[in-house]
Amino acid sequence: LTPEQADDLRTLARQLGDLMELRRGLRQRDGLITEQQALLREREAYARALAAVSTSDGDLNVILDAVLAGAMDALPAAEGGVIELIDGDALEYRTVRGSLVPHRGLRVPLYGSTSGSCARDNAPILLTDARLDPRVNQSLVQRIDLRSSVQAPIARGGQVLGVLKLQAATPGVFSQHDLELAQRFAVAASAGLTEARE
Repeated sequence: LTPEQADDLRTLARQLGDLMELRRGLRQRDGLITEQQALLREREAYARALAAVSTSDGDLNVILDAVLAGAMDALPAAEGGVIELIDGDALEYRTVRGSLVPHRGLRVPLYGSTSGSCARDNAPILLTDARLDPRVNQSLVQRIDLRSSVQAPIARGGQVLGVLKLQAATPGVFSQHDLELAQRFAVAASAGLTEARE
């Protein structure tokens, strides 16, 4: 190479390095924008749910529907959502959205299901794959098209009244952050149930 050609190659290499650094910076910026948009969506969904609960005039159905709608809006990976209320030795699908709408009224046992475990232990559950978890009622998995979910207990005064569950037909779609978000909506449901009337 002539000295001029070598200089040109060094200049080209620097420009290529600068372009690669610019692309990396743009990807990081786009990731931050996406993250901020998700946080804004979550906050707006939560605010809408709280506003609907506060103006529900104690109507239980309005309260449960507002909380579930907000949770579904905040967690776009959820294909179906349900608020299950304890009724005797079972949890009844009281309020449903998305893929679970056909299952309104379904009764899930308190013993032998993840929802039952969530309610009995008063502890949230992040279910990454329903086919691999021994707590899952396998006879329900295909019926309700469940592979992954987040579940949070709804309690009042330490007594569990039900479970908020958001689910998807794909394994591993929910994160720890999603579980924490579901817990916030379950707290909103708990507050609403304190004021609720049938």
